[in-house]
Amino acid sequence: MARQVDKESGTMARYEAKLVKCPFYKRNDNNRIVCEGLGKDNKLHLVFGNSIDKARYMQEHCYSLRGCQHCLIHNVMYTKWRMDDDE
Repeated sequence: MARQVDKESGTMARYEAKLVKCPFYKRNDNNRIVCEGLGKDNKLHLVFGNSIDKARYMQEHCYSLRGCQHCLIHNVMYTKWRMDDDE
């Protein structure tokens, strides 16, 4: 039974990933969003108490470029990217 749940959540995560506009998004699963990290070969994880809160966050922040501008991780990564670009 657990395999079926994992398989279904993987399908939902792939569907959600197709909607994402944020350039720093990497992937998601049941209660977690994974974004580009601050250094080489690392990632930032946003962990939610439940999948409903995660879905709400993705809807508000990840699915549009305007929403991304209200995400703290997006803003930190964008600033880092700009600083790296200036060097």
